[in-house]
Amino acid sequence: MNIQTVEVTDRDYDPTHTQELGHGNTIAAWALVLTVSVGALITGISLFLSAWTGVIIGVVVIAIGCALGIGLKAAGYGVGGKKTVEREAKKDR
Repeated sequence: MNIQTVEVTDRDYDPTHTQELGHGNTIAAWALVLTVSVGALITGISLFLSAWTGVIIGVVVIAIGCALGIGLKAAGYGVGGKKTVEREAKKDR
């Protein structure tokens, strides 16, 4: 059995989950997660109730959430984006 070892540096491990590691602690990431979660909840409840219109609505909400996250990232609200960097610079002052 071949076991690989990995060297962990300070840059690789950060217990505070700061943005530098790209954990998605941004407006774009939160908008995507919240919207997709609501869509998944709608879809799940609708599946349970066999309400196929609700399932379709939930899937559409999930698709909108994905587009929202991608759009916000493109607008600079994602990790390393212009708006996010500006906001972090203001916070560090």
